Amino acid sequence: MTVQLIPDPLPDDVRWGFTRDGLLNIRHHFHWIAVTKGFARSNLAKHWPGLVWNDLMHALNAAKVWKSDPSHFSGKDLKPQVKEFHILHDGTFRVIRFTDDAPIPAPDPQPIGGGFTVELRPELLNTSEGRRNLARLILEGLRPRKNPD
Repeated sequence: MTVQLIPDPLPDDVRWGFTRDGLLNIRHHFHWIAVTKGFARSNLAKHWPGLVWNDLMHALNAAKVWKSDPSHFSGKDLKPQVKEFHILHDGTFRVIRFTDDAPIPAPDPQPIGGGFTVELRPELLNTSEGRRNLARLILEGLRPRKNPD
């Protein structure tokens, strides 16, 4: 399955365009590690050259494309009505919404990101062997999981 981050074709007045998947890709980079380590900027430069992270965040917040989602680490989810988001050459933005009769796409069964849980028991912290086991559990959770074909 190919994920399309940028709508095709884009109207002539659009400088940068985002599909739903493109916006979810941006949300994936909301994490403080991605922002402070430069991953968010490099992702933006790869897919939307010339766009500045802070300008994008300002436009997305002004457009109110997000809703609250406590289950995601960012605390945000894309509103289901949002189909595309465009930043125009004059610096304004446009939100393309699904019509009432258009089907809203189902959420991706394999969303980008995620998390894991490690049960922290007191005995894991009391000995060096326990701390090694805790470190092993954390590293196992951080390893990327292979996606099914």
